[in-house]
Amino acid sequence: MVKFRQLFITISVLAQLCYSCNNTTEELTQENTINKLADAYLKRLFKTFPGRNYRYEDLETQGLNFYNNSIEQLKVWHQFEDSLYVVLKKIDIEEEMARSARITYWILREELESSIQLRVCKEELWNVNHITGIHTYLINLIDSQPVKTLEQQEFALKRWAKVPEIIEIELFNLKRGLAEGYSMPKEIVQLVIDDLEQTLSANEQESVFMSPFRRSDNENFKNEWKHLATHSIIPAIDKYNLFLKEEYYPTTRESVSILDNEGGENCYQAYLRKQTSAKIKALQVFETGKRNVETNMDDITKIGKDIYNSDKIHVIIDSIKSDSSIRFNDKQEVLEHIQKLIVKAEKQSKNWFKNLPARNLEIKPYPIGSRSYGSYEFAPEDSTSYFRVNLDQPTKISKASLEKLVFHEAIPGHHFQIALENAIKGRHKISENVGYNGYIEGWARYAEALAEEMNLYTTEASLILRRTWNYRGMVVDPGLHLYRWNKEKVIEYMMESGGSYNSALSLYYRIIATPGQLTAYDVGGSEIFRFRELAKSQLGASFDLKEFHELILKNGSIPLTALEKEFELWLRDQK
Repeated sequence: MVKFRQLFITISVLAQLCYSCNNTTEELTQENTINKLADAYLKRLFKTFPGRNYRYEDLETQGLNFYNNSIEQLKVWHQFEDSLYVVLKKIDIEEEMARSARITYWILREELESSIQLRVCKEELWNVNHITGIHTYLINLIDSQPVKTLEQQEFALKRWAKVPEIIEIELFNLKRGLAEGYSMPKEIVQLVIDDLEQTLSANEQESVFMSPFRRSDNENFKNEWKHLATHSIIPAIDKYNLFLKEEYYPTTRESVSILDNEGGENCYQAYLRKQTSAKIKALQVFETGKRNVETNMDDITKIGKDIYNSDKIHVIIDSIKSDSSIRFNDKQEVLEHIQKLIVKAEKQSKNWFKNLPARNLEIKPYPIGSRSYGSYEFAPEDSTSYFRVNLDQPTKISKASLEKLVFHEAIPGHHFQIALENAIKGRHKISENVGYNGYIEGWARYAEALAEEMNLYTTEASLILRRTWNYRGMVVDPGLHLYRWNKEKVIEYMMESGGSYNSALSLYYRIIATPGQLTAYDVGGSEIFRFRELAKSQLGASFDLKEFHELILKNGSIPLTALEKEFELWLRDQK
C-alpha cells in the first residue's frame, strides 16, 4: 500500500509539471523543471508546516493547522519528499544552465537529502525542548498572531482552538517515543518544566496567552479570546506540563548523549548534515576543531607573552578584560571607532574582492534597553544596510571584542555576503525561505580571519580574542554526544575561552537540545579555508584570491555540499 501511494504521488508530481507546461507555450526544459519542483516543494511545505512561512499574515497560506505534529501527516510529507527527490535526481546540472536555476537545484537537493537523512532521529517522538519545543513555538507565535481586522480575529479564534488537539497528539507522540527508545534527557526536560511553571504562574493580565486580548479593541473578540485562553489553551498547556512532571521526567533518560537514543550515532551524523549542510563525518569535525583550537592557543600564548608578559591563557584573557587602554569613554568614541573600521575595510576590500556591494552600510545603534549585542540588518525596501550595535554601556565595550564583531557582521562579513546575494537576479523564492548557517556564518567566521590578513584590526588584544572561542564548538558538540564528555568537562573547555560559567552552562544545554548546531559556524569557515588552500596548492602562482572570493560569494547562501561542487568546477576551469 505504501509503495502504491508513493508511486501515485510521484506520478502526480510529474503530471503537475507536464500540465503546467501544456497550458503555456513554455517548454519543459531542465531549468523549468527545477523551478517547478521548487514551486511544488514550497507550496506543500507551507501547507504541511505553516510556521515555515515567513509571510505570517498570509492567512490562506498559513492555514488553521499551524503546528503539524501528526505522525500520519508526517508520513505523507515524507512520501512527497521521496517523490520529488526521484524526479530531481534525474536532472543533470549543466554548466551553461542559468545561475539562478543552479542555485535553486542545489538548495532543493540539500533540503530533500538532509531531511530524508534526518528521519532516523524520529524527532517527533522526543520533542521536549527549551529552544524549539512545542511550548516555545506557541509562546513565540502568539505574540505574532495578527488580530487587527475582524477576519484576522475570527481566524485566530479558530486556529488557537486547535491547541488542545495539538497537545493531545504531542502527548501521544512522547509516550510512543518512550516505548520505542526515544527521549530527551532529564536535564532538558527539567528546563522545559521550569519554563512552563513560570509561564503558567502568570496572572490573567500578564499571561502570554492573553497577548491577542491585550492587542485588540474589539470587546466581542476580547471576550471570546478570554474564554478560549482560560478554558481551552491554558488548561491544555497545563496538562502538557503535568504529563512532563508526573509521567515523562521519571522515565526519560539520564544520559545527555544522543547515542542513548535508538539509532543515535546515525542520528548525530544526520544532525551534523542538517546544521552544517556539509557531508562531513563527526570524527573529522572533532579532529579539525581540536587541531585548530590548539593552533589558536599557541598563537594566543605568543601574542600574550609580548603584550601582557604571560603565556597562561587565563592570565592573558583577564589582562584584556582589565586593560583600560582598549576601552571607550563614551558612545561617541565607540561610533567613531566603528566608522573608522568600516571606512578602512571598504577601502582595503577593493584589493581583495572583485565585486563589492552596491548598497551603503550605516551604523544604527539598538534602542535603549535592548538585550542584543550586535548584528547585520538588511532592509529589502531600502538601498542601505545597517550594522546594529548596543551602546547602552559604552565604557564596558573593548576594542578587542568590538572589532571582531564589526568584521563578522559588517565588512567583509555578513554585509558582503547578504548584500551581494540579494543583488542576484532571478532568484527563486525558495532562497528567501531557506538559509544555511554553515555557509552564512561560515563566511562571517572566515571574514574575521580575513580581516587580520587585510590588516584591519587595530590592537593585538583583538587578535587574541578572535582566537579564543573559534573552533571550540566543533570540539564540545561531538565531545558531548560521541565521546560522552561530562558536564564539568564541557563547561571547563568552554570557559577556557574567557566566557562565564552561566554562558558556558547555556551552551551546554544548547548542545544537548540541538545536536550539531554549535559546529556550523566553524565547519563553514574551515571548509572555505580548505577550498582556498587546495586551490593555492594546485594553482600555484596563478591563484587569484579575488577570483576565489568571487566564487564563494557569487551564488549567495547555498549548501556547503553545493559550494564544494561549484569549487571543483571552478578549480578545473582555472587549471
